[in-house]
Amino acid sequence: MADTGIVIQFARKTAFGNPYVEPIAGVFIAPFRQKTFVIDRAWESGTTDDSQYTVDDRPLAIFPSLPGMSWELKKTPEFRTSIQTAVSGREQRGAFRAYPVWRFTLLFDWLRSGNLPHEYEELQGFFLMHRGSFTPFLFLDPTDSVCVDMPFGKGNDIQAQFQLTRSFGFNTSFSFAEPIENLKSMTAIKLDGQLLSAPSDYTVSETGLVSFTVPPASKSIVTWSGTFYYRCRFAEDTADFARTLPNLWELRELAFIGAPGNRI
Repeated sequence: MADTGIVIQFARKTAFGNPYVEPIAGVFIAPFRQKTFVIDRAWESGTTDDSQYTVDDRPLAIFPSLPGMSWELKKTPEFRTSIQTAVSGREQRGAFRAYPVWRFTLLFDWLRSGNLPHEYEELQGFFLMHRGSFTPFLFLDPTDSVCVDMPFGKGNDIQAQFQLTRSFGFNTSFSFAEPIENLKSMTAIKLDGQLLSAPSDYTVSETGLVSFTVPPASKSIVTWSGTFYYRCRFAEDTADFARTLPNLWELRELAFIGAPGNRI
C-alpha cells in the first residue's frame, strides 16, 4: 500500500490575549515518515465545518478591561410586552419577561496594535473567539457590579434557601429585584446585621443559591455583600473596527445584551 501521508490544514492566530485560530486556504500533505509537525486547534471539540460548532463546557471568558474604553457607556433595560388594542381603545397587555434583558453599548476611542499591550488584537480576538453572537461571556459592569449589605430575603422559620438578588431602589418606596446567578466574589452574608460564617452557617452554590444551616427566624432580614457578572452575548455578528493611525484603531460602537441571571 502506498505511503499517502496525512492532510494538514494551515491556520493562523489572529490575536494575542484571546487567541483565535483561523484556517487558511490550502492543505499540506505530511508524509508518515516525517518525525514532527505542529497542529494548532482553536476548539478541541470543534470541526472545520462552521455549521457544526457547538458551545462546550469550558468556563466562560471575561470581557477584557481595556484603557481605551470611553466613559460613555450606554445601558438599556428591555422588557417585552404584547399589547392588543380594542376598537374602544381599551387595551389587553401581556408581559413576557419577568426580568429585563440589559443592552450595553461600549465605545473604544483608541486601541493600540502592533506593540504591547495589543489592545486591538485582544478585543478583536475576543470577538472572533466567540464567533460573534454565538457564544456567551461574562461582563463586569463598571457601574453595577458591587453589592453592599443588599437584602435578598426575609426569614419565616421554615425557608432555608434564598437566591441572591440585586435590587434597585431597595431603600425607597420603588424597588425592583433581579436574581444574581453569576457570582464573582462573596465577602459577607449577614442576618439582621450579624455577620455569619461559611460553611458552618451557610453555603453558596455556583448560581448564587444560599442554603442556611438553620432557617432564618421569622421577619429577620438576610443581606449579602460581594460582586457579580452579567452573562452576555454580542448583539451582532459584526464589529466595525476603524484604523485612525498606523498602530491605532477605534471601535465606535460595540453592543451586547445580557442579564445577571445565568441564561441569555
